[in-house]
Amino acid sequence: MFLAHKDARARAGTYHPFRMLSALSIAGSDPTGGAGLQADLQVFHALGVHGAAVPTALTVQDGLKVKRVLPVFPSALLEMLRMTIDTIRPAAIKIGMLGTDDAVRNTTLTLAPYADIPVVLDPVLAANVHFEDHLEDGIMEFDYSLRDGTVEKSNALELMRSVGLDV
Repeated sequence: MFLAHKDARARAGTYHPFRMLSALSIAGSDPTGGAGLQADLQVFHALGVHGAAVPTALTVQDGLKVKRVLPVFPSALLEMLRMTIDTIRPAAIKIGMLGTDDAVRNTTLTLAPYADIPVVLDPVLAANVHFEDHLEDGIMEFDYSLRDGTVEKSNALELMRSVGLDV
């Protein structure tokens, strides 16, 4: 078992000498395992960190294209977020595809009291050319980058779109 450094655990409010450090992924589910929650959990495991996951959407896809995006009911998402964070009190949170304005609002509302938890914001604007049709307009209103401890990671296309450049 990987034991986290005591100071990091103390900052996260989760220090216990025999408990594993945890991280939370809030993202879409990719049934192929190449992205989303499944990929995040693999990374957490490789780093020796307990991974927890709250799905924002289910995708119907193969390795080439996304056929459908099925958002999680807003009330279910809100309840999963609250219960998961209260239960594991993650040392870090990684946010991927939120997919809907409701998911953005619920995530923002839930994370507001936890400003001390570092966040990695990795928004998904497009997995490929077929994906954009499945996302609602305005999801990039989620401006978490102003919060202390937040890292935003985007590929070039997503970065250009998030700052308002035509691509």
